[in-house]
Amino acid sequence: MLVNQQAVKAIELAIKLVQSYPAYPTTFSTCSDCQSKQAKGGMQCTDCLEDELAELVGYQLAREFHHQIKGQNGQN
Repeated sequence: MLVNQQAVKAIELAIKLVQSYPAYPTTFSTCSDCQSKQAKGGMQCTDCLEDELAELVGYQLAREFHHQIKGQNGQN
């Protein structure tokens, strides 16, 4: 079966972005990528995840997706 690796990577990044807004208390540390912003569990921060997603789906779609997630979590 042929799998579109770009699509799989975009889905993985989207899931990580959603998981970056936890519903319950969790630990935050410095972003493993930019090392300047906070990230859940010291993984990538939401800005770095959005940038990486934008490389695959385009800036506008990645930005809209991120804004939707932030809106659902009360963080406009």
